[in-house]
Amino acid sequence: MGLGKTVQSIALLTHLATWHGIWGPHLIVVPSSVLYNWHKELLKFAPSFRVVVYDGKRNEREKKRKGMFRKLAVNVVLVSYNVAVTDVAHLRRLQYYYLVLDEAHLIKNFNCARWRSILSYNCQLRLLLTGTPLQNNLLELWALMYMVVPGLFGNHHDFGALFNSPLLQAISTQSGSAHVAQIVEMLHKVLRPFLLRRLKVHVEQELPKKTERVVRCILTLRQQKLYHDLIYAFDKSAQSAANQPSTFSRLSFLYSLKKVCDHPYMVKPDYREAAILRAAKADGRKVLIFTQITAMLDHLERFLAAFGHRYVRFDSKLKISQRQVVIDRFNSDPHIGVFITSTRVGGVGINLTGASVIVFYDTDWNPAVDRQAMDRCHRIGQSRDVQIFRLISEFTLEENIWRSTVVLFAGLQGSGKTTSVAKIALYCKKLGFSVGVICCDTFRAGAFEQLRANCKAARVEFFGSQTLLDPVDVVQKGLHAFRTANKEVILIDTSGRHKQSESLFRELKRIEYAAAPNYITLVVDGFAGQSCFEQAKAFADAFQLSNIVVTKLDDGLRSGAALSAVAAARRPVWFVGTGEQLSDLQLFEPALLSALCQRYL
Repeated sequence: MGLGKTVQSIALLTHLATWHGIWGPHLIVVPSSVLYNWHKELLKFAPSFRVVVYDGKRNEREKKRKGMFRKLAVNVVLVSYNVAVTDVAHLRRLQYYYLVLDEAHLIKNFNCARWRSILSYNCQLRLLLTGTPLQNNLLELWALMYMVVPGLFGNHHDFGALFNSPLLQAISTQSGSAHVAQIVEMLHKVLRPFLLRRLKVHVEQELPKKTERVVRCILTLRQQKLYHDLIYAFDKSAQSAANQPSTFSRLSFLYSLKKVCDHPYMVKPDYREAAILRAAKADGRKVLIFTQITAMLDHLERFLAAFGHRYVRFDSKLKISQRQVVIDRFNSDPHIGVFITSTRVGGVGINLTGASVIVFYDTDWNPAVDRQAMDRCHRIGQSRDVQIFRLISEFTLEENIWRSTVVLFAGLQGSGKTTSVAKIALYCKKLGFSVGVICCDTFRAGAFEQLRANCKAARVEFFGSQTLLDPVDVVQKGLHAFRTANKEVILIDTSGRHKQSESLFRELKRIEYAAAPNYITLVVDGFAGQSCFEQAKAFADAFQLSNIVVTKLDDGLRSGAALSAVAAARRPVWFVGTGEQLSDLQLFEPALLSALCQRYL
């Protein structure tokens, strides 16, 4: 997702040609939206290759096939997934050296015709490119690995029985048996020779900062009436015993509610969005607007025209041959300030580094889809900090979709971080929120048991694993479990170290990217004294801290740590810990610090 997979793949093909005399032919299968971007990159980095962009109508593709099958007539064939399936009988006449699949998670379903068609191509080697190789279960991973080396991983029944079923059982029961740990380690060893991972943390020096802000919008009177009328009509229908709503009708009802939140006739385009666009224009920034509903693009066009903004529209109706033209025009033309698109079409694969402001007009049910869309701008080649605005209609379904508030806790070992997480979980529970706590501390041996015991005492749901060694795996599974359970607040405890080491910050960066937290809270020890300033400054330089928790302030003589942390991080103190009990927690107020100091003066 913006980490250079395209260029690295082209570099591999040019290396084979230059140093080994292997000029193909190679078949590259890509989503339709990036077909001509691949062509552009091939012309730029591999101008010696003879490239055929195999697309167009049936008669156009038939003309392109003439002469294509002669020896050395072509080095690279570029084709979309849809055409690769439609014309599989023609295209597999060639014996390819490399079959490259971009956004390979599009073939994760081994029961579909697309997977079987791609598998039938004649090639010596296969290269799969994806930022999300695993989304739902390990059988999706089997489908990709079988595509890489058919037969090596057995059939999906054996793979599922060996890996998927035991791991699912471990997740549901939080089992810590040595047998499960052995299975996990075995899976890592099996996959390691076939996987090359590159994370954003590896190129963080090349990427600008990314900030996200939720902008709450109030429904108009017209929207409120339509919204409540829909709820009333659905409730009336559901109360009829003879007419219980089906799953399809329930989904249609939810979809209708989302449409009302977007526009009363399908109004959220109000002064907030106009203000975002004005501010971006004044700052010389371009804006990228995503929406889930394609019909909403029509209303956005009228809104932009009314406010005098020049824009381009990118959706499925745009011809494939014109898509890269529109992208290049937006990125290069300083007079075009807005790019509007649907998340499903414009949120995958394309490069929109010309924009540095993203507006999510509505929120997808799957947060991974929105994160993928963010990476159209926040990627290698972006020169400005990226600002993200998410429009949420208050007191509606949209607020429920985005309701889970994720808080990531960071700090050094011994700062009281784990205990503070449990205290804040209890505090939120007393306020009436449903809370879940995730233990990502795989470094300290007793962290799992300590936090689980504290959560049990606070009667708060807990998620952790004694078998998963990667804290990113823990946080991803924990977030999925708690979001499925509709937890309103999710607190994440992370590993600490005895000092602010590079390994600690590297691990926290990975967790931060996987969790996409709403807030990052720094926990500092009130007994740290003057070193508290250095700690807070180091964390503030590495992360966008939201607030601070100061622990062990039952001794007022040590309360100067709060002032040091605020001065270094330039962030407010959220809570202070005043004792060892779970209830020994107070919201910070200036009067509290004054009282603590005066008690001992």
